[in-house]
Amino acid sequence: MCGIIGYVGSTQFSLDSCLDILKALEVEQLPIEPSPIGGHGAGLMVYDGLKVLMEKVGGMGISPADDLRRIIYDSWKVNFSRVILGHVRRASQVFTHTISFKECTQPYIAECLGKFKVVSVHNGFLKNYLDLKGRLKHKHKFESENIALIDSEVFPHLLEELILDYGDGVETAKMLFDSIEGGNTVAMMVFIDGAISLYVIHKGVTRGLALWRNGLGHVLFASRSYIIDKFARGFLKENGFDLDFIVKPRSEGSFVRYYRFSIDELFKS
Repeated sequence: MCGIIGYVGSTQFSLDSCLDILKALEVEQLPIEPSPIGGHGAGLMVYDGLKVLMEKVGGMGISPADDLRRIIYDSWKVNFSRVILGHVRRASQVFTHTISFKECTQPYIAECLGKFKVVSVHNGFLKNYLDLKGRLKHKHKFESENIALIDSEVFPHLLEELILDYGDGVETAKMLFDSIEGGNTVAMMVFIDGAISLYVIHKGVTRGLALWRNGLGHVLFASRSYIIDKFARGFLKENGFDLDFIVKPRSEGSFVRYYRFSIDELFKS
């Protein structure tokens, strides 16, 4: 079980704050939880209106989130972003041998069909991932497969094929929800036709999820509401964000959300 954060909005969000949130998620552990949320890897994706930047690290060091911060500070000339997906990893028991490999860390990118790009972060365990992979009709390249195919990486490739067959929209999100088994939170951004589509799905029991929206329809979400409140309370207040929904950690919750954003509108100023 892992931790996630995501943001889409026209106001720039500080990467320092985002990395602080990932660091806090990494060590977060409630008394009812058997392990921290992270510690086995960390990754971050941002989009600047033209291109996707992504960096991720495996769990070799004491704090992958700190390792990620150092790499980003050294290699990125970016301090803020309007589009963000971040992840801290806690490998399930079947994948503990993959902890040191960044290829087994999220986010994952799927761009196998040549028409659009899907970037995903996932918390939970996709029980039927091998079955879903076996049903894919097109040729796909999986980053983790040379080490061990990670269940989370099936999500963006599955969404690619669903969009190709049924289009980009809420009905496709519902099909994705119906196809997955286990406790899962997944957020995926699709870069398609001058827009960003955001799919957010929660099914069963996971580490939790909270999502905020404002009057412009912009979205911020994370695995723990109180960590966002600690590091981004001022941002939420200044930009008119209100809590839209929350599934508490280790609680049952099922929902499907689909949002679409014009890239020109997000980056017009």
